[in-house]
Amino acid sequence: MDKDNKDEKNENSHISRKLLILIVVILFLIPTVLCVVLFVKYNKLSDEIDRIRQLKIERILVAQKRNSETEMLASMLRFAQFEADKKKALMLKAEEEERIRTARGRVYLTFDDGPSENTEDVLKILKKNDIKATFFVIGRTDKKSLEMYKKIVNDGHTIAMHSYTHNYGLIYASLKNFKKDYYAISDLIYNTTGVRCKYYRFPGGSSNSVSKIDMSLPIKFLRDEGVEYVDWNVMSGDAVRISLSDKVLYKNVMAGVHSMKNSVVLMHDSLARGTTVRALPKIIKSLKKENYLILPIDETTPVVHHRIRKFS
Repeated sequence: MDKDNKDEKNENSHISRKLLILIVVILFLIPTVLCVVLFVKYNKLSDEIDRIRQLKIERILVAQKRNSETEMLASMLRFAQFEADKKKALMLKAEEEERIRTARGRVYLTFDDGPSENTEDVLKILKKNDIKATFFVIGRTDKKSLEMYKKIVNDGHTIAMHSYTHNYGLIYASLKNFKKDYYAISDLIYNTTGVRCKYYRFPGGSSNSVSKIDMSLPIKFLRDEGVEYVDWNVMSGDAVRISLSDKVLYKNVMAGVHSMKNSVVLMHDSLARGTTVRALPKIIKSLKKENYLILPIDETTPVVHHRIRKFS
C-alpha cells in the first residue's frame, strides 16, 4: 500500500515537473513569438511608410513639374502678350505718325468764359466725336459749375485759366490786382479738380488795349509761375456779335483754319452763345473730313501770341 502511494507521488511529481517545464517553455516562447510578430509587423509598417513617403515624394515631384510647366506656360503667355502689346503699340504709333504726317494741319478748339449752361452740351458733342478741346474757364463756385470743372478734366480735356472775375477794369488796374485774380482762379481750379493749370488766356487777349499796365509785366509774372499764355489766330466771331448764326460761325472758323497750318480757334462757352453749340458738330465733321488733327492744347502746341501794346 505504501509502495503504491509512493509510486503515485512520484508520478505526480513527474507530471508536475513536466507541467512546470511546459509552462516555462510557454512563457519563454510567448515573448519570442510576440517579438517575431511585432518584428514582422514593424517591417510591414516600415515598408508601408517607405511606400507612402515615396508616393508623397512622387506627388511632390509631379506637382512641382506641373507648377513648373504652368509657370513656364504662364511666362510664355506673358511674353507673347508683351510682344503683342508692343507690336500693337508700334502699329498705333506708326498710324499716329502717319496721320500726323499726312494731316492737312492741326486745329485747337478753345472755349472761353465757361462754365455755363452750355458746357455740358459742348462736352457731349466733343465726346460723341471723340474730340479733346481746351476750356479757358473763369471763376464760378455754384454746384453746377464746380461739377463742370471736374467733368472737363475727367473727360480728358485741357482746363486752363481765363481770369477769375473777367473784369477788365479790375484785373488790369495794376499788377497786384492781376496777381490776386490769377491766384484766385488757379486755386479754385486746383482745389476743385486737383489740376494746377499750365495755360492762361488774357481777357481780351494779350493784345488788349484796355490794360492800364504794360502787358509784358503779367506775361513775365505768368512765366515765373511756369504758366504759358495762349492767344488765338482763328475767330468764330461769337465774341464780336452774339447774333451771328451758326452758319456764319461755321464759315468763319473754316475760312480761318484754311489759312493756317496750326489753328487756335477762339469760341465761347456762355449762355448767350447757343449758336456756337449748334455750329460745333458741323465744324468738327468738316475738319475731320478735310483731314485736320483736332487736339487739346498741351506742351507740344505751337505757341500763338499776339503782338502786345508797348507802353512808352
